Amino acid sequence: KPLIIDDVIDKAYQSVVVENFIQHAPWYFVSDITFSRGSNHRKTPALSHLFIDLERGFTNYDYYEMVCPIAYEACKHINFKIHQITKARSFLQMPLSDTFKSTDVDALHVDLPYQHLVVLYYVYDSDGDTIIVDHKREGAVDFNLEAKDYPELARVTPKAGRCVVFDGDYYHTAEQPRDNLRAIINFDILGQFNV
Repeated sequence: KPLIIDDVIDKAYQSVVVENFIQHAPWYFVSDITFSRGSNHRKTPALSHLFIDLERGFTNYDYYEMVCPIAYEACKHINFKIHQITKARSFLQMPLSDTFKSTDVDALHVDLPYQHLVVLYYVYDSDGDTIIVDHKREGAVDFNLEAKDYPELARVTPKAGRCVVFDGDYYHTAEQPRDNLRAIINFDILGQFNV
């Protein structure tokens, strides 16, 4: 079951992340925050920053070392030993006008097509809940699933310093923010639980 951890890093470090990463990092435009394929492509743009993507051989250490402690602190809470952070990225969403966006809820997705742990960190208090549904990837990723078709396993409201940790095989998504900036840092992690 997903675990919510408030103040996974202390308030002083939360401020460091905002002041030194969010306000200064290079951000890149993506036309659909979930990079949807299949029939459910959304017009839900956002800004993105990629720290590391080992599958594509991409590393950008300018800000990675600053945000990495978030993943390690979260994994300490669940006694999970990190072998590798395979992907780490951040998204910054702004409220969209109703005429621009095609939906209030992004497409269901999993981050990677193999077993991993997700640590999702919220930079600001915001609307735009994360929704984790009670449906897991079995084999290939299905890009045509809708959140409304599955019971919710967890719903997490963004709060500064909060993170949610969950099995990355669970399909998940997020609501579009209506009133606030929504900024998250997403880690996809390989490792094992300590016994």
